[in-house]
Amino acid sequence: MRSYRYLVLLLILVVASGCKKDSKKEIINDFTTQALINGNWRSVLNDSNPATNPKAPNTLYWAVPGCRQDDLLTFTANGELLTANNNTVCTEDEPPAKQAYAFDSANKKLTINGSSFDVLELSTTRLKLSRTIPAATGFGYLVYVYEHP
Repeated sequence: MRSYRYLVLLLILVVASGCKKDSKKEIINDFTTQALINGNWRSVLNDSNPATNPKAPNTLYWAVPGCRQDDLLTFTANGELLTANNNTVCTEDEPPAKQAYAFDSANKKLTINGSSFDVLELSTTRLKLSRTIPAATGFGYLVYVYEHP
C-alpha cells in the first residue's frame, strides 16, 4: 500500500512538472473598426512582431521624431483622426489636429487624408501599418507601429 502511495505521488509530480505556462500573450488580430477606435495609439520604436511585415527584401520603419514620440492618436467612430501633441510640438511637419480617415476592414486598408495604408496588425494592443515607397529609396515598404500607452 505504501508503494502505491509513492507511485501516485510520483505520478502527480511528473504530471505537474510537465505543465508549463506560456508567459507570452498571443496577439489576436481583430480587423474591426471597434478595435481601431478603442483608445489612444502612440508610436513605438520597436517591432515585437516583425513576422507580419510585408514580404519585401527591404522594409524601413518610420523613424519617429523625438517631438512626436509622445503624440497620441485617437480614431473616432465618426471618421476623424485626432492628434494630441502632448508636451512636445514639432516646429515643422506637424500633422493637423483633426484629419479624416476611412477604414476598410474587409480589405485591411486605412486611408488618412487621402494617403492609403495596409493594415498589417490590428489588435487590442497593437496597430501596424505599411505603405509602399518609391523604389529609388532602396526600400519597398515603410512600416508604422503603434500601441496603446
